[in-house]
Amino acid sequence: MQPLDDPTNENRRVISGPSANLSDILEAVAAGVDMGGTDLRGVCLYASDMRGAKLAGADLRAASLDGVDLRGVDLSGCNLAGATAICAKLAGADLSSADLRWVDLTCADLSEACLDGVDLRGANLLHAKLAGADLTDAILDGAYLGGADLTGAVGVTP
Repeated sequence: MQPLDDPTNENRRVISGPSANLSDILEAVAAGVDMGGTDLRGVCLYASDMRGAKLAGADLRAASLDGVDLRGVDLSGCNLAGATAICAKLAGADLSSADLRWVDLTCADLSEACLDGVDLRGANLLHAKLAGADLTDAILDGAYLGGADLTGAVGVTP
């Protein structure tokens, strides 16, 4: 599979930026297209099933990910600053070294997720499920964790 940042990839012109078409994105996910490093700023993926997506290093700043199913997806190194992911399903996802500053993760399921080295400054994790998550070296300055489930989480003291 060609990554979308490869200039010879015919999908590059279709799946880029806030004007990216949701059906094209879902088609790319189903086809196993590597969207790592792709510019998806401001894209709306509301309640989409994105399991199996290849998004490592993607730019998802200000994206709307409310209710999106990203269970087990590699989101390592992604920039999600300012995104909303209310009630998103991120259980088992790899978010290591991702930028999650000011992300709204209210009621999101991050159980067993890898959040090693994640920047969560100013993030809203109200009632988020972080049971068994790895928060080693995570930056939590100003993050709101009210009602969050931190049972068995590593790298943070409940």
